[in-house]
Formats: sequence, C-alpha cells, structure tokens
Amino acid sequence: MRQISLKICAMLCALVTGACVSPVPESLRAANGETRWVRAVDSDATGEVSEAWLTTLGDAELEATIGQALSNNYALAQAAARMEQAWFTLKTTRAASLPAVSLTLDSSRRRIGAGPQNNNFGGSAGGEPIDVFGLGLDIVWQADIWRELSAANRSAALTYAAAEAAYLDQRRRLVASVARNWFALAAARAQVEVAALRVANAKDSLEIVESGYRSGINEALDLYLARNTLANAENNLAASEQIVAETEATYQLLRANYPGTPVEATPTLRDVDQRPQLGLPATLVTRRADLQQAWLNLLAANADLAVAHKQRFPSITLRAGSSDSADLFPDVFDGTPLGWTLIGTVIQPVWEAGRLRANTDRARARMRELEYLYLEAANQAFAEVENAISQHDALALRIGAAQQGLVDAESALRLSLEQYQSGLVNYATVLESQRRAFDARATMVDLRNQRLQNRVDLFEALGGAYNGSDHMDAKL
Repeated sequence: MRQISLKICAMLCALVTGACVSPVPESLRAANGETRWVRAVDSDATGEVSEAWLTTLGDAELEATIGQALSNNYALAQAAARMEQAWFTLKTTRAASLPAVSLTLDSSRRRIGAGPQNNNFGGSAGGEPIDVFGLGLDIVWQADIWRELSAANRSAALTYAAAEAAYLDQRRRLVASVARNWFALAAARAQVEVAALRVANAKDSLEIVESGYRSGINEALDLYLARNTLANAENNLAASEQIVAETEATYQLLRANYPGTPVEATPTLRDVDQRPQLGLPATLVTRRADLQQAWLNLLAANADLAVAHKQRFPSITLRAGSSDSADLFPDVFDGTPLGWTLIGTVIQPVWEAGRLRANTDRARARMRELEYLYLEAANQAFAEVENAISQHDALALRIGAAQQGLVDAESALRLSLEQYQSGLVNYATVLESQRRAFDARATMVDLRNQRLQNRVDLFEALGGAYNGSDHMDAKL
C-alpha cells in the first residue's frame, strides 16, 4: 500500500484550473516551517518515527484487544461505510463522461374512425381498436470541451481519497483510544488495590485505638479520628471501584460489546523506555491522515470551483436514436430498416439572475474556508506533538520525585506508628503519616498511567501506521 505525499497532492492541485489561486497570504501558508521540534531538548530526536509503535509497548494482550476493536467498532464501521459511499459517488461521476444508452419498448391502443360522424350504420359510436407496438434505442453524450466533467471527476476522486484518509484517521484514533483505555483500566484497578490497603490499614489502626481506649490509654478524640479515617477510606474504595466499572464499560464499548460484560483481560502498568524518535515537523503532514484529509478536501473544493466556473460556458450534447413501430408485436423484430435521428444541441446560459456567478463565488469562499481549516489543523497537530514532548520530560522529573516521596512517606509511617505506641506522638501524627503514605502510592500509580498515556498521545500525534502497513491506498 502506498502513502499519498504532499508532492502528489501538489501535482493534483496543478491539474485544476489556474483561476483557482489560493486566497491565503503567503506569510500564513509558510508559518509552519520549523526545522525541528522546539521542545525537544535533545538533538538526536529527529530520527525516523517508528511505523509499528504498538509493538514497542510490548503488550501482546493489548495488541489482541486492538485487533478485536478494529474488527467490531461501530464508529470505524461507519467511517468505512462513508468511504464506500464516496467510492460509488466517484463511479457515478465517472459515468457522466460516457454515453448513456437506453432501450425503450412501448405499446398503445387507439380507435380509428371513432365518433358519430363515422357511424353510418347506426351502431356504436366507437371505432375499431388498433394496437401499436414501438421499439427505440437512444444514445446521449455530452461533449467535455471545457473539461468540466473532468474537473467533476477530479473532485469526486479527491473526495473519495479524503474519505479514505478519514477512515484511516478513525483507525488511528481508535487504536489510541483502546490503548489509553487499556492503561486507564490497569491504573483504575491498581487504585482499587491501594484503596483496599488503605481500608485494611484503617481497620487495623482502629482496633489498636479501640483497645487503648478501653484500657484508658487513648483518648476519645483518637477513637473518633480513627473511625473517621476508616469511613473516608471505605468511601474512597467505593469511588475507585466505580471508576473501574466505568472504565470497563468504555473498554467493552470500544470493542462493540455490551458495556456491562465483565472484563477478563489483565492490563498492567508496564514501564516504557526512553522517548521515541520524533522525526521532522515537515514530515508530519504526510504521516497524519487527518491532515491528508484536510488537504484532499481543499483540492476537491478547488476542483469544484473549476466546475462552477465552467458551467457558465456553452455545453454541447449529442443525441442519436433509432426506432420502429408495427401493428403486431412480432413485426417489431422483423428486421426491416429502422428509422434514425441525430440531434446536436448547444446550450449557452445567457441570463440566470446571477445564479452561476453566485455558485462560483460560493465555491471560491468554500475553498478559502478549507484552506484556513487545513492550516489550523496543521498547527493543531504540531501543538499536539510539542505538548506531548514537554509532558514526557515533565513526567520524567515528577516520577523521580514521587518515587523518593513514596520511600520517605512509608518510612515516616512506620516511625510514627512506633512512636505512637511508645507514647511519643499523638494519633494525629499517625493519621497524617498514613494519609501521606497512601497518597504517595496513589500518586505513583497515577504518574505511571500518565507516562503510558503520554506515550500513546505522542505516537497518535506523530501519526503514521500503528502496525507498519496502515497507509492510504486511494483509488485515484
């Protein structure tokens, strides 16, 4: 399969009438000329982008899940149906350039000599019925002298290519959505484990406090604080379990399954290696299917402008026909010479109250809108990559600090429990140590998930094939 590049698109654009000049200033069209990613501090990050990024995550179960989603997802099936509609529209448009041939077979019955003036015998006023059978063949063809039909064919072909790009973009987004949901589910389940540990710890602490309270060692305040801590922990556990249920429902919806079906998969928060190669900003427009779609829509609008402009010129239609008639149906096919006609028609619009000029101006405004839309989409794509780069670097610093914070929080928790049992600190210190320790665990789970989400975001923003072969193959 081949990937449509900007050079090919430029060649297609050059085929369109020269009257369709881009209305966007050159300063805006040349604004995306960065030679490297600004937020990539390392100079060796411009290597070739991986064309099979899914395998770099090293999760075979995730790859199988994505395969199921690609086979069953309803939104992707809709995009495929739209692409199929565009293909048949293209076939219909191409057919307009060819002669249309129609065959007619008709029969009629009429009376000869009907009426009172022909009734010489005083009988019925109606004449004798006569059957007439006819056979005809018509051929109609419109001459494409101004290349209007060719421009319409180019528009339909580019529209189909844009539909294929939209389908590939839907696949790209679906793969990324499944991967993000996969790691979000792993994180949600890990947060449930942390919440369950928090509840177990709170129960153990409550037993210790209640025992000390019954012995007269602890105060009532410690008991109330311990009970409140357990209630908050149980509330947090229930909320975490609800997040798991909602994430599992999203997982099933992406695979076109009933959302309440239990998820048997076991996603994990795996560690990822260093940031992948980023390529050059200029190559983004050839890798991202949504940018290709926007560009192809612009070219199609350019071709539509050519069609609207050429509708103001004369059109020539040739019509050829042959026919025969007989009183008996078998006589229509008796082999006698058929009568024939050949008609040439030239139609020149003279005055239509400005309709044709308005159609041209509307097509030109549509093309201007789509050019700005393409430039906006390109800038948005660049921003997505730049933001993913900066988030990757920030997450690396945050994870390092969080790991050290987790070690310190767990050490503080153990020390506070020992000192509380020795009567050196009050229970509020223990509660604060517990909160910090479990918050640190939850933060580590969240940051590991964010790092995986960032990796998926970066690959999605960079575009290209998720499996090395998911490229455009438009039937132009």
